[in-house]
Amino acid sequence: MTFLFPLLLAGLAVAAVPVLLHLLLHQRPRQLLFPAFRFLVPNYRVNKRQLRLKQWLLLALRVMLLAALCLALSRPKVFSERLSIGSDRPAAMVLLFDTSASMEYRSGGKTSLQIAQEKGLELLDKLSEGSRVAVLDTAEPGGAWAPTPSIAREQIESLRIKPANGPLTNRLAEAYRLFADHSEQGEDFQEDLPRFFYLFTDRTVASWDTGRQQELEALRQSQGKGVLTTLVDVGPERPVDVAVLAIDLPNKVLGTEERLRLRATVHAEGADCDTELICKIDNETTPERKPVRLQAGQSQVVTFERDRQAAGWHQADIRLATSDSLAANDVIYLTYEVHGGRRILLVVDDLRDAEFWKLALESTNAFQCDVRRPADVLRLPMKEWSSYRAVCLMNVAQPSAALWQLLEKFVKDGGGLAIMPGGAEMQPAAYAETFLMPAKLRTVVRAEGPDGARWNEESYRHPVLAAFREWRNQPSVGFVVPPAAERYWEVQPIPSTSFVIVSYADKSSRPALLERSFDPAVVRGRVLLFTTPMDRSHLDHALGKPWNNYLPSWFYLVLANKTMDYLAGDAADRLLNFRCGQPVLLPVPAASANASYLLRGPGLAPDQAVVRRADNKAEIVLTQPFVPGNYVLEGGDGAPVARFSVNLAPEESRWDKVPVEQIEAVLGPDTVLPALRGTSLSEALQKHRSQPLELFPGLMIFVLILLAFENLLSNRFYRKSGPAGVDTEAGKEAA
Repeated sequence: MTFLFPLLLAGLAVAAVPVLLHLLLHQRPRQLLFPAFRFLVPNYRVNKRQLRLKQWLLLALRVMLLAALCLALSRPKVFSERLSIGSDRPAAMVLLFDTSASMEYRSGGKTSLQIAQEKGLELLDKLSEGSRVAVLDTAEPGGAWAPTPSIAREQIESLRIKPANGPLTNRLAEAYRLFADHSEQGEDFQEDLPRFFYLFTDRTVASWDTGRQQELEALRQSQGKGVLTTLVDVGPERPVDVAVLAIDLPNKVLGTEERLRLRATVHAEGADCDTELICKIDNETTPERKPVRLQAGQSQVVTFERDRQAAGWHQADIRLATSDSLAANDVIYLTYEVHGGRRILLVVDDLRDAEFWKLALESTNAFQCDVRRPADVLRLPMKEWSSYRAVCLMNVAQPSAALWQLLEKFVKDGGGLAIMPGGAEMQPAAYAETFLMPAKLRTVVRAEGPDGARWNEESYRHPVLAAFREWRNQPSVGFVVPPAAERYWEVQPIPSTSFVIVSYADKSSRPALLERSFDPAVVRGRVLLFTTPMDRSHLDHALGKPWNNYLPSWFYLVLANKTMDYLAGDAADRLLNFRCGQPVLLPVPAASANASYLLRGPGLAPDQAVVRRADNKAEIVLTQPFVPGNYVLEGGDGAPVARFSVNLAPEESRWDKVPVEQIEAVLGPDTVLPALRGTSLSEALQKHRSQPLELFPGLMIFVLILLAFENLLSNRFYRKSGPAGVDTEAGKEAA
């Protein structure tokens, strides 16, 4: 219970006045000895007891009358945990708004966020002086109590849709912290103020993290006690939306001679649709259009194709020809790269040794190989090194320390290195002088069986062998001869830093292919070590018995390309497409320290356009909250350095409602308010839960009743019809 005018409760002291008057004015009757009066004594005693009872009754009525009058004037109200905000009592209130992309859904000329803002402002209008308000949204971390309600109003009015967003559940701890801070500031705030927490959302699946239910329920039990929570659903009851959900590039690595295939997934929600999908790549003047006809609830995959694109980056946007209630998911963006032959450096003592490997790589038009001797490599300028994606060290008998230094820098900067030892001419000591080696070369061994040491197919788990693992389970695909080595190097892996990609299926399970692992913050590249030669001099049948059987089948061709894809970085490895809010890591060419770049794209503020690369870093990390679109990073000369795309998370286009049971398991029972489009929040709250009880009218009626009853009894008890000072009623009873 609370009182509007608590100072008037001091008037309760007036209730003691009738008692004092009764005690002070009470007169004792004079005693007169009259013998004949003894017959009247019994009746007198009876009448005296009745008179005292009437006097005490009148005294009690007058005390109650004064007390009720004081209580009524102090305007008491009754509150409980299930009551909403009263209009006359200050309160502490936190408002949390969902500002994700789905809140941009437009219905009746207003977006869901605009409806939420109206409801929040309506709550502010109901608050009385002395109330405290905090405004939070799901995109911005942190929060604080607004200095005044007018500033809180400005904060609500300034809310905007932010595609880089998170679920409501991420902000519950912050809201409870604000209430805890409020309770600790007893000198500045009234500690007994009711605390209200309102969440405004469209209740879509993206707005709620169901995986944190137990954690958040424990959080409410520990920090949210005494907080009256209400989730206000401002989303559409029956949404009608057509969305471009996803875009897929089946052939992740594209060559200039390959055919491009883009597959876009379109989904219709709530109603049938008949529209077109438009695909525009780069600066096409006549984009391709394809029809889209869907029934409600159906999805369709639309494919766009292009022939022979130029090498380099390309950017596409695929959009619906007609806009609908949620424009944010009517378009999707894509960045991809066409490789005009990624440059690979082959380092060999004898240039003829690289023939087979070079032929295998260039036959697919995906790579361009340069073959050089170690002495020539030492004279390469640093700019030339930056143009290579990977280096293959093939049958180099004795690499020099200077060569290892160049290779170490190349790998640290993000390049890939494949080490392919030769035969007995190798000098293992020369390969022990670098930290790049995944293992130490020990000695050449021969396979135990006549068919050689086959690969252990059960160990095909590495990305290099992913395709082989899939083909092994398909009866229509098979190797002419299972891969096996007749001679190979026995190696000693470096403990805790090497990973065996595949081993031989012999008794000792010796490694066939290894990878060295590094700290990504120090070394960005990758290193693979083959334990059997891959060069011409050890595989050509005309030169003697080959060391392995890789070359006669297509296994050699595929292994060469898959290995270089992994080391050089394919489209799946080099991220070019990101979700809103996801940090963007962009590799940049080697340049001077603190080089400046210009970022171009939608939604960028002037202070976000200029970015700098940190010292000794070969990449730039961008953390701006990007809006969906295509972006370009330009160098100081205006030439593009990198391109990438940003899209909404597909979950933002899902309209499934989070079940009320899951929300109330976290927030508490009866906390979800149904859809409020076109309905006053105050009216909805009155229907949803009872209001504070105003006791003033009832107390005033009670005062009038007491006053009338007291007047009636006093007139009856003290009505006089005889001589002055004689109680007529008492005289009659005495007679």
